[in-house]
Amino acid sequence: LTELKDRLDDGADHHDVQHLMHCDIDDDETRDAILAHIREQAPRERRLRVLSDIDDTLYANWKDTRFPAKTVYPGVLALYSELDREGRVAFVTARPKDRAGMIEKVTHATLRALGVRKPIVLSGSFLNLHSDSSIVEQKLANFRQYEAIFPEYDFAFFGDSGQGDADFGARMRDCTDRVRSVFIHDVVASPPAVRSGWFGRGVCFFDTYIGAAHEARATGLLD
Repeated sequence: LTELKDRLDDGADHHDVQHLMHCDIDDDETRDAILAHIREQAPRERRLRVLSDIDDTLYANWKDTRFPAKTVYPGVLALYSELDREGRVAFVTARPKDRAGMIEKVTHATLRALGVRKPIVLSGSFLNLHSDSSIVEQKLANFRQYEAIFPEYDFAFFGDSGQGDADFGARMRDCTDRVRSVFIHDVVASPPAVRSGWFGRGVCFFDTYIGAAHEARATGLLD
C-alpha cells in the first residue's frame, strides 16, 4: 500500500493520493472504508516523512533579504535527504490549487528544478489567501487529510517565521502525537523572548540549516 500511494504521488501534477481521496472520490462512505483499510494494514513501526513550506523555507522567495532571490538555502536539501532517505518531501503550501491543476504542475516543476527529487504538493486555496490565520486553517486541513492517508509515517515539519508557520506547527502538535519536531527558519530576526515562547510549545527556531541539523540531532531525528 505504501508503494502504491507513493507511486501515485510521483506523477508530478495534482493527480496525487490526496486529490484521489478527497476530490475524485466524493462518497464519504467509500472514502471512510478505504481509509479504514489503510489504517488496518499500516505497519506498527512508523518511519519519518518531512513536511515543508516552500517560500523562505526551501529557498529565499518572500521576506528573506539575506540571500539573492530564488537562492536554495545552503544545507536544506542535504538535511531533508538525511531525514527521509526515500527522497520524498511533502510541501504544505499556501499556493492555491486551480481546477485544472496548472499551478500545482508548475510548482512540481519548480521544486524538481531546485533539486527535490520526488516532491509532493499539498496546495492551498484562493479562498484562504486573505489572512495568515485562514492560510493556517487550510494547511491544517491538508495535513489532517495527508496524515490519515499515510498512517505509516511520523512527521517533521520545516517552515519559516514570515507567514504563520510557527502557529501551524504548534497546532499540528496539539492535534496529533505523530509530529515529532517542528523547525522554523527565522527570516524576520525574532527576539529571544518570542523564540523561547514558541519553544515552550514544541516549536524550534533556527537561523541556518546547520543549526537545524544540530537541533534535529538533539531531538533524536539524526544520529
